[in-house]
Amino acid sequence: MNTVRGRKGSPLKIIIIVIAVIVAFGLIVFAIDKAINGEEGDGGDSGKWGKEGKKELKIGKQKYEYEDQVKAYLIIGTDDTSKKGEGGDMADFLVLAVTNKTQNAFGFIEIDRDTIVEVPVLEDGKEIGTYPEQICIAHWEGRNEDEHNSNTVKAVRKLLGGIDIHGYYTFKLRDIKAVNHAVGGVTVDIKEDLTKLDPEFKKGTTVLLDDKQAEKFVRARKQVGDGTNKERMTRQREYMKQLYSMVIGQLREEP
Repeated sequence: MNTVRGRKGSPLKIIIIVIAVIVAFGLIVFAIDKAINGEEGDGGDSGKWGKEGKKELKIGKQKYEYEDQVKAYLIIGTDDTSKKGEGGDMADFLVLAVTNKTQNAFGFIEIDRDTIVEVPVLEDGKEIGTYPEQICIAHWEGRNEDEHNSNTVKAVRKLLGGIDIHGYYTFKLRDIKAVNHAVGGVTVDIKEDLTKLDPEFKKGTTVLLDDKQAEKFVRARKQVGDGTNKERMTRQREYMKQLYSMVIGQLREEP
C-alpha cells in the first residue's frame, strides 16, 4: 500500500493536491495514481492495475463481483481528541476516492466517523483481534502514525467488503485554515443557527469564511445543533462544494 504524503518545500502544491482530491477533482486522483505507479508518458499503461478477472466483495451476507479496473485512495482527516501519551487522534473525516479505469470514471464515498465496524485491535503493532466500535477509533490504535493510518485503512476495508485500498493521504482538520487561506476564503450558506460558534453564522446568511471561521465550520460538532456528526458532514459537504467551485474557477483563470 502506498502512502501519499506532501514534501517539504512545496506547500502550495501540497495544498492544491489536498483540495483537489477532497473536493472531487478527479484528474488529480488519476495523476496521483500515475505518480505512485511510475507510469510514464501521456498514453498507455504500465499494466500495474492488478490481475484481470473477477474480484469479489462481501458486505454482510451479500457477495458482489466486479471485473472493472478499480483503484481506491483513502483521505483521512484527524482531530486532536486523544489524551497525551495515549494512542493516536480520531479519524473524524473519512472519504474514499475511487477511480474506475475501465469506465474512465471516478467517485467518492463519504464515511460517517460513527459507523460501527469490526475495528482491528493492536498490541505492539500486531492485530490481536477486532472489536465492534466507531470506525474513527481505528486511528487511535497503534504506536505511531504508520500504524494509526494502516489500521484505519484496514477498518475501511472491512466495512466495504474487502475492497483494495491503494494509498492514503492524511491531514489534520485544523489545517483547513491553510487550505482556506490558499484560495482567499470560501463563501458558504449558513443553513442552521451556528451563532454559538460565531456571531456571523446566522441561519439563512451567506458568509465569506476567514481562516479561523473555516476551521470552526468544518470541525465543530458537539457544541452546535444536535451535536451529531451527520450534521457536521452536511457542513463539510457544503464547504467542499463551494471550495471545488472556487478552485476550478481559479485554475481556469490561471492554469
